[in-house]
Amino acid sequence: MVLGRAGKMPRSSDDQSLCRGIRDRDARARTAVGGRLSRLAGVHAGALRHRRQRRFPRFIEDLNGDGKGDLVVLYNNSGGFQVYLGSASGVLVPTPVQFPSASTITSIAAGDLNGDGKADIVAGVNAEIRVYYGNGDATFIAGPVMALPGGAGALDERIGDFDNDGRPDIAAFTITGHLFVFRQTSPGVFAPPTDAPVPASYQMEIADLDAGLSGLRGHS
Repeated sequence: MVLGRAGKMPRSSDDQSLCRGIRDRDARARTAVGGRLSRLAGVHAGALRHRRQRRFPRFIEDLNGDGKGDLVVLYNNSGGFQVYLGSASGVLVPTPVQFPSASTITSIAAGDLNGDGKADIVAGVNAEIRVYYGNGDATFIAGPVMALPGGAGALDERIGDFDNDGRPDIAAFTITGHLFVFRQTSPGVFAPPTDAPVPASYQMEIADLDAGLSGLRGHS
């Protein structure tokens, strides 16, 4: 019997092919697992970044009608929110903090709620949705306050006309996995919310996703 190097029997070509196949399979498996772990790490890092951003939420909107974007930052620790006005030089100019007594603001959104052409703010404060009407100069006055059923805090809000009656409504997503919609029945008056349980998430977006479907119905 002839022994190969290190006292091992020499492998046939079939054995060598089988070994190469096993090595290739293991390499592919390691690559797949590594890629999955990388994707999971990316998702985890993204979630961490998002949670850090949620601690001090902000958005950009033209709040004083000068055509320049203004930055709104809310402080859910010290309370209230602050507007940084945009300028031609790109330097943001801070204005005084507004409504500092609202010390537990967790989320915020902007839109024209009363149809006056000025940006208004909707904020989640404790277990309430609070409306702040814009004066057109980046200052605001307090408006309606609506309680969130079950005492749940809001994670995200959006303003949109959900029933196509020409009046903007408010949607609020809560930490307990509920999507509440407050329909505006008359200027400044909101009906008790409807409730739609949804999976836990951090944010939502609004779009007309079934536009044009009526024209397709009845066609084979």
